[in-house]
Amino acid sequence: EAAYEHLRALAFDAATGAPRELSLEAENVVLELAQSDQNRALAQRVLGRLRQRDPGNRTRYLLRKVELLLEADQQRRDVAERRGDELGTGQAAPLGEEAVSLLREALRQDAGNDLLLSALSRILMLQKRPEEALALWQQAASRATGAAAIPLLERQAELQLSLSDLPGHVATGLRAVELETDVGRRREGFKRFLDRLTAADSSGRELDPAVLQERLQQVVAALTAAAARHPFDGFYPEALAQVHLRADDAPAAFAAMKRAYYTAPDTPFSLEQLRDAALRVEDVALAIYFQKQIAAKAPMAEVARENRLLVELLERDFRIEEADQARQRLERRFAQDVKALQALAKHYQETGQDEARRRVLEQVIKVQAWDGKARLEVALACVKLGEHAAARAHLEALLAALPAGFAKVPVFPAVPLPLTESRHPGKRGP
Repeated sequence: EAAYEHLRALAFDAATGAPRELSLEAENVVLELAQSDQNRALAQRVLGRLRQRDPGNRTRYLLRKVELLLEADQQRRDVAERRGDELGTGQAAPLGEEAVSLLREALRQDAGNDLLLSALSRILMLQKRPEEALALWQQAASRATGAAAIPLLERQAELQLSLSDLPGHVATGLRAVELETDVGRRREGFKRFLDRLTAADSSGRELDPAVLQERLQQVVAALTAAAARHPFDGFYPEALAQVHLRADDAPAAFAAMKRAYYTAPDTPFSLEQLRDAALRVEDVALAIYFQKQIAAKAPMAEVARENRLLVELLERDFRIEEADQARQRLERRFAQDVKALQALAKHYQETGQDEARRRVLEQVIKVQAWDGKARLEVALACVKLGEHAAARAHLEALLAALPAGFAKVPVFPAVPLPLTESRHPGKRGP
């Protein structure tokens, strides 16, 4: 009551009693008071004034009026149902019919207003009139041109999916993607479309694998047709590859990735993705092709690793001579980098390339002649390869490098124990 008294003092002149125009801020305060007091009649009068005085927020005020109409309609129905009147038995007009008429009238003046379309669509769905709701979005999208139609088509596609109209959803969703001219936004739009299609069914449950495959096949068919219509557009092979990856079809995915790579230079697939896809389908020759580019562009910290992988792929494809050349180029490139040489020697040890390991370790002691550990490793590598004279020479050089006064190990004509640990765990003897 105190709030109403204060507002009356603002709304009417104290001397003459003539009404005064309130500011927009004061009108909004009256609106909040009316709604909190459930005074719908006053709230609707205020909203009518605000729509006239504040055109920039006309849609917001209209939607609040729609909410009031729905609340009043539902309240009347609840009362009638309790009394057993006809209004509560389902024989009266559908819930929100007045709100529908109000929204349709507003849309005649502002046909592309997404907020009004959404509100009307929700009420029509509430009234169990899905065909009219779908037609609403279809008409709105047909009137829009270019990128303006994209959000309308996306809403139409969402409604079609909720109505289990899968072919319609796929066609509409891809049409929205096709209208996007910016490549980055087009990729984002397609990802959203594909995520939504494969996330859940209309009730929100996880898709059965068979249903998921069926959905993906429909997308594949639609994208294949689009790719045929636009043979020089690299987006469609790229999108097909994404779909095939979701379907775990590695050969089809790689075929689409290759088409995208050769059609569009800005394909989103990295060389690493292309190499891995080639390896999944056992196309080692193409994997080598991509790996060569990766190795050539690799940053300094990754050069050795990428070149080692290149050598492995060449050997896997039985291109031994080319593998040896690549290995030698790698060793020459890092001939003065001890850290890189040690990493390379470790790789050779792990992959069983004993001769290559010995060669790299010898280069290490050329760079760091004082490195006794590296010289010992060279000697042991020589023993493993059966080069005993070379091993002896390295060991003698190691002993000669010991500081003066260091206890010398006597040289026996026959060593009683092996140079390397060869005993089995848990046993006392060899």
